Amino acid sequence: MVLLFMFISVVGFIMFLVLALIPSEREVDVRKRIERMRARTALRKREAVSFEMESFTERVGFYLSQKFQPILKKVLPSRYFESIEKRLIMAGEYDTTIGRFMAQKLGGFIFLGLLGGLIVNIIFHMSVAKSVLLGVLIGVFGFFIPDITLSGAIKRRHELIDKQLPDFLDQLVTSVKAGLAPNAAFQFTTKRFKEGPIREEFEIALQEIFLGSPRMEALARIGERTGHKDLKRMVAMLMYGEKLGVPISQTLSSVAEDLRNKRWETAEEKAQKAPVKITFPMILLILPTIFLIIFGTILLNYIYNVRPNS
Repeated sequence: MVLLFMFISVVGFIMFLVLALIPSEREVDVRKRIERMRARTALRKREAVSFEMESFTERVGFYLSQKFQPILKKVLPSRYFESIEKRLIMAGEYDTTIGRFMAQKLGGFIFLGLLGGLIVNIIFHMSVAKSVLLGVLIGVFGFFIPDITLSGAIKRRHELIDKQLPDFLDQLVTSVKAGLAPNAAFQFTTKRFKEGPIREEFEIALQEIFLGSPRMEALARIGERTGHKDLKRMVAMLMYGEKLGVPISQTLSSVAEDLRNKRWETAEEKAQKAPVKITFPMILLILPTIFLIIFGTILLNYIYNVRPNS
C-alpha cells in the first residue's frame, strides 16, 4: 500500500511540474505582439492564435489548455470561467489560458493530496480511510493555491500602477504642452516610459487606436482590463473634459495632482496603522525575550550563587 501511494505521489508530482511550471509564451518582439493583437484586447474570448512553439513543454501546455477548457465548461458554471478570465487579465497574464490555469489547480489538488495522505499514513500510522480523508482536505488547499497566487499578482500589479500612473501623466502632459496631438503624445510617452503595467496597457490601447478604435474607447478598455479605479476615473474625466471642451493637458494635470494627493493620504494612513501593527510582534516576540533575559538572569543567579550558600 505504501509503495502504491509513493508511486501515485511521484506521478502526481511529475504531472504538477508539467502543468504548473510550463513557461509562458509571451513574446517580447513587437511584431509578435501585433500578430496576437486580437487575442490580447477587448476582453478577448481566448481565440486560437498562431505562434511558434519549439519546446516540448510549450507543446504539451498548449495541447492541455485546448483540451481542458471544453470539458470543464460542461461541468462548471460559465460565471466561474468568466471570473477567472477577468482576474487573469487584471493580473496581466494574457498568455495564460483558462485551461492551463485549471490544469494548475487540478495538479495542485492531486499532488498535495497524494503527498499529504502519504505523509500522514507513514508518519502517524493512520488507517487508509483517515489518510485518504486528510489527503483530500490537503488537496483542497492545493486546489486554491493558484487562486491565492493570482490574487497576489493582481494586488502587486495595482500597487505598481499606483506608483507609475502619476509619473506617466506628468510626462504625457509635458508632451501635449510641447505641441503634440493627443494620439502622438500617448505614443511618444508610452515608448519612452519605463517597463511595467502602465506601458504594457497603453501599448495595447495604442495598437487598438491604430487599428481604428476610438481613442476614448481604447482608453476605457484599459480600466476594464486592469480593474484599477484610478485608471477608470482618469478615462471618465478625459471623456467629460472632451465633451466640455477642456484642454486635455489641464485634465491630465488635475488627474495627476489628485493621484499624488491620494498616494500621500494612503502613506499617512499606513503610517498611522504602523504602531498598531507593531504591537503584536512586540508582544509575541520582543517582550518574551526581554522577560527571559531578566528573569533568566535572576534564576541563574539564585541557582549558582544564593542556593549553594543557603
